[in-house]
Amino acid sequence: MISPLIQEDDQERIRILKLYGIHGTSQEEDYDNIAKLASSITGTPISLVTFIDSNRQWFKAHIGTEIEENTRELAFCSHAINDVQNTTCIPDTRNDMRFKFNPMVTGPNNIHFYAGVPILSPEGYALGTICVMDTKPNRLSQLQLEALGTLRDLVSKLLKIRRYKIENQSE
Repeated sequence: MISPLIQEDDQERIRILKLYGIHGTSQEEDYDNIAKLASSITGTPISLVTFIDSNRQWFKAHIGTEIEENTRELAFCSHAINDVQNTTCIPDTRNDMRFKFNPMVTGPNNIHFYAGVPILSPEGYALGTICVMDTKPNRLSQLQLEALGTLRDLVSKLLKIRRYKIENQSE
């Protein structure tokens, strides 16, 4: 397993994430619906809306798993946030050196497919991902990848509204 790279400006990314007041909050229907759509569109049994702080990946919404968080080091999404321009798509995690020996692949979760698109702040920081996973190898069509990008944009808009409300709460 290859640990994810931590960017030089990660402290600033985490500072921006905190401005949204979302980490550790309870489930919300809008995020749950986005995760449901992600699974439906891609035909995958597992989908997440995640946010990543300095030590952990936390699931704002999760379909197909009861797990609510992961360590940052084991999180596939920790790799995905390092490529803000692209969707990270791993057709078979058993063939990718970053994930091959990850306990999420080799253990009881048996994750063999992953696709994650970074959720971006207006400043350009990847705060987390929308991701889908499967217990068998898989591929997504261009249309499915574009749909994940559209769902990511919806999450970004929800976050923008949340941040606006927080920043204007004291006025």
